[in-house]
Amino acid sequence: MKYLATLTSILALGTVAANAADVYVDDTPVIVEAPVEEPGRFYIEARFGYGPALADLDIETEETAGTVATGTVLGTVPVTIPATTGTIESDYLYGGVLEAGYFVTDIFRIGVEGGIGRLENSYLDIDTPAAVTTTAPVPGGAVGTIEDAQLDGGATIYQGFIKGAVEVPVLHDVGFAKKISIFGTAGIGLMHIVTDVTERNSAANNGGRIDDSDTVLAGKVGLGVATQLTDRISLVTEANYIFGEDAEFTLVTSSGNEVATKFETEAITLQTGIRIRF
Repeated sequence: MKYLATLTSILALGTVAANAADVYVDDTPVIVEAPVEEPGRFYIEARFGYGPALADLDIETEETAGTVATGTVLGTVPVTIPATTGTIESDYLYGGVLEAGYFVTDIFRIGVEGGIGRLENSYLDIDTPAAVTTTAPVPGGAVGTIEDAQLDGGATIYQGFIKGAVEVPVLHDVGFAKKISIFGTAGIGLMHIVTDVTERNSAANNGGRIDDSDTVLAGKVGLGVATQLTDRISLVTEANYIFGEDAEFTLVTSSGNEVATKFETEAITLQTGIRIRF
């Protein structure tokens, strides 16, 4: 009986060993894919631009009563400075913008931006040159002319806008870019314009100077391209047309007369920069 029990145990162990030998072990490593990291919805963006000024500015002055020193026995005489219109031509526009915002959806974002720019003026083109005439003692006598003039200086522009944009992907995995999107943007805000421009003296134009500032309501519309380099960083290029109310300044002539002056407010900007999402 003891022998039978021992034999039964040996047979049971042999069966277990045989079954264990039949078990298949797959030693292929298990690959676990890392979860895709989605960029955050908040973003900051810095853009900079430098290039030719792409918008000339219309200018308008009001008719003004003043005085002019004649340098003769007549001394200082009262005059009428006529109203004029013309165009201020500019050479360069440069500046930078810092923007912060939030992607409300995958394609729509809102943001606020603030920036500073500099517009370098070069030439005043008067539509119709006009004479500065005396009102007494000999009415109608010409004592000067308002005409074309070379300009020195320009305007420093501070801007702040609230804006929205629709940004749509158009290409994926192109070269070094993970994604390329195009966007349209529009905004409303304020522009503070500090003007320091001087007319150069000439034989017929004794010049004048604007050293004044004004704040105007402004708007902007634009188009751009965003090239996504990593999950969080994109290269952004944006072109904008900026427009606003006419800015009002005081022109001081070489004789010390103050002439109310209005400038058209508009510009076309092209800027490139970096966007970071978090």
